[in-house]
Amino acid sequence: MGSWILRFLFFLICGVSGYSLAAGLSSSYAVAVGGLSGGLLLAGLTLLMEGGLKKVPLRNLLGSLVGLILGMIVANLISNVFLSNLLNHQEIALPLFGGLYGVCGYIGLQIGFKKGDEIHFPGWNPFSKGLP
Repeated sequence: MGSWILRFLFFLICGVSGYSLAAGLSSSYAVAVGGLSGGLLLAGLTLLMEGGLKKVPLRNLLGSLVGLILGMIVANLISNVFLSNLLNHQEIALPLFGGLYGVCGYIGLQIGFKKGDEIHFPGWNPFSKGLP
């Protein structure tokens, strides 16, 4: 019973957020309704992903998180070292940086997911009741 209430609230919050964001960007009613439907679509996709993520082992999720963070750090280093002169050209910089962060983050996520099984903490069981 409680999970249905939480899901309803999640859909409500995402829908209202999408509507408010779209209404703030444009005064058109059609754009605001598009924001509402986009928020509801995002909530639905999130709940679908939740079902798939419940089946993934915790080690793989932790490996993915570490890989994603390292991928973002690498993208930040690349963008600051090699692409810092593009900051004056916003029409080029934003899509380029977005693509760079997306590619590096995805590669880090995939590598971390595959290497997550190799994470071992000897003598530590995260699901035991006692301290390590």
